[in-house]
Amino acid sequence: VNLGSYQSQSAGADTIEIWVENPNSVADSIFIDDTLRTIIYGCPKLLSGDIPIGNGGDFATIEEAVETIKLCPPQGDIRLILSTGTHIVKDSVKLMNLKQYMGDYHLTITSSTGNPDDVIIKGMPYLRGSIITIDGTDNITLEGITLEPKDNRWRGITIQNECRNILINKCKIIQKDSTGTAICAIYVKGNTGKLVNDLTITNNTIIGGANGIYISAGASTTVRGNNVRVDSNLLMGQ
Repeated sequence: VNLGSYQSQSAGADTIEIWVENPNSVADSIFIDDTLRTIIYGCPKLLSGDIPIGNGGDFATIEEAVETIKLCPPQGDIRLILSTGTHIVKDSVKLMNLKQYMGDYHLTITSSTGNPDDVIIKGMPYLRGSIITIDGTDNITLEGITLEPKDNRWRGITIQNECRNILINKCKIIQKDSTGTAICAIYVKGNTGKLVNDLTITNNTIIGGANGIYISAGASTTVRGNNVRVDSNLLMGQ
């Protein structure tokens, strides 16, 4: 039965609901199977290449862009280019299990100028976690941005579970003072069967925190992450 056609809106979700009433002019006393409902998201465009984020950009926030990636399969590598100024993260930028959406494509989050002083990403106060969480995800680059947790219950970046091909380069992380060893600028934690491999942390400036960088990429002294490189970082105030 053809009921017609539908054109989804761009960059928005619509709910489509279809129901029957009085089939064959007979009252139906069983209502549980009378209605079908689905939600359709209209992808704004094919996602690939440089995508501006912030004032005048394709997306207002990093979180909005990441959620759209989950709904609209990318057609190539993506660079989220952050506009100059301060970007507020309400919860955490969750780069979790993106391989099922990105495939082998690469996701980069960077500033429009390449200068970390030009783009500051701040977390909201009183929330525990990290400004950016990379969890079970491959092929991520964070470059040329500043991360500034709002209080000492936040980390700058958490990398955990099975991750591969992660680059953190030319970033600045300004961490609040804390006595907890797990509250640090960059926290890396693998688990049994879920190791962190091919991780590069280079040319970053890390200020404050109980620890600047904490890495436990493996699961034990015999089960270790491979190809982890930490080089040419400046750590101050730990």
